[in-house]
Amino acid sequence: MMIDTGDNCADAVGSAQLTSQDELSSIVGQFPTSGLDYAFGYGSGVLRQGPMLQRPNSEGSKRGMVDLIMAVDDAQSWHTANLSKNRHHYSSLAALGGPPFISWIQKGFGAMLYFHPFVSVSLQSGDAPTIHREIKYGIVSTNDLVQDLLDWRYLYLAGRMHKPVVPVKGLISDGSDEIEEAQSANLMAAVSAAMLLQETNHEDTPTDSMPMSELFRTIASLSYTGDPRMTAGAEDPNKVTNLVKSAGMFRLWENKYAATFDKLQKVGILSIDRSVDGTRKLQFLLGDTGTRKQLVANLPVRLQDRADEIASTSTGSMFLRKEIANIVAPAARSQSMKGLLTAGPIKSWNYIAAKLLKGLLRRR
Repeated sequence: MMIDTGDNCADAVGSAQLTSQDELSSIVGQFPTSGLDYAFGYGSGVLRQGPMLQRPNSEGSKRGMVDLIMAVDDAQSWHTANLSKNRHHYSSLAALGGPPFISWIQKGFGAMLYFHPFVSVSLQSGDAPTIHREIKYGIVSTNDLVQDLLDWRYLYLAGRMHKPVVPVKGLISDGSDEIEEAQSANLMAAVSAAMLLQETNHEDTPTDSMPMSELFRTIASLSYTGDPRMTAGAEDPNKVTNLVKSAGMFRLWENKYAATFDKLQKVGILSIDRSVDGTRKLQFLLGDTGTRKQLVANLPVRLQDRADEIASTSTGSMFLRKEIANIVAPAARSQSMKGLLTAGPIKSWNYIAAKLLKGLLRRR
């Protein structure tokens, strides 16, 4: 299954994708695949998030960490199999507690994810030299992934899947269709929220216009709204811009949201203007209360409960931004703290230090 059908468009991948489909498949193949419904790669080790530099050497020594998410139908069963195969990936406390304890940690708090950072894997293909890659992988139950996509319960994986990712091919399971349907709703909610976040002060304003790239930047920022890692300097301040404007990335965004834009055009909410210089602009009427209510209807139910406030042409964008921050902040904070149990204090500290250093260097 491949949910994001446009993310691997050949001409875009040449400049944007840094880790090949074969490498991702090889990495996933080193874990238990029974009960694995879906997996995708993301982050700066998989997709470009900065200036185009010289391509890394074949040994992979200059490549960034590969981030992976794997959705499984039964977390405890999967961890049981993974402990037998990759016990050294787990902290001493987690390994001692065993699968029931690990599953409790995963689902007990945070964003329902269990992360393993700084895992070293070796990739071998035929007679080619062995490639050593460093990865971070997260495990989530398929039901919890679907719930976040539909409800924005944490806006953690839902926010990650607002952005271009590289789905691992060849995974076909009973959970695939459910994830695909939930992801379609997640993308529609992301576009609707991004449009509603644009400032509009008067009901009789003419049609609003904004570059498509600016809408993508707003979508990319949704899951960082209120994230304490941004204010603490643990993320690159240019991260959102780089996610959209790095070489090849705009094409991935455009392909990812093509079906969503098509649906909104068919119901008359927006139109896309392609100027002579190739710039794509979105045209819509945010000053119209009816249009705003239609967009609110595309949001998760937890936000629709405040429909009147969000639909307001004067304070709606400010109110929506606050509501999104109230979702993101506690989940991001709790998930970060959870690393002390899942990865252990040493790996957790090394990961935090690496993120802080990366953020500091990007601020210079």
